[in-house]
Amino acid sequence: MKVVKDLSEKILPGSTIGIIGGGVVSYQLVVSAKKMGYKVAVLSESKNCIAGKAADMHYISDINDAVYLLKLSEISDVVTVVTEKLDKETYRYLAEKHYLPKICIRILL
Repeated sequence: MKVVKDLSEKILPGSTIGIIGGGVVSYQLVVSAKKMGYKVAVLSESKNCIAGKAADMHYISDINDAVYLLKLSEISDVVTVVTEKLDKETYRYLAEKHYLPKICIRILL
């Protein structure tokens, strides 16, 4: 995964967007991203989630599972969270691995 250090850094079409969460908002993000030429990977807890069905890759697991978070992060150029189910400890874990912009780390920790 490419670590984005500056929020003004561009993620160009052809890059992979990782999405944590699989609901309707995630689905809308998947559809929009694919229309713009991005690849999309989704991590969700349900094999039947609408976002996972539309994505290029779908990981099915507890969204707080460190193994699957790392798998998603490794194939993604940027990761976004579209769920309220992520534990604060998971945010900390992602921050320790440098998978969140510094501004998010300050807000969450």
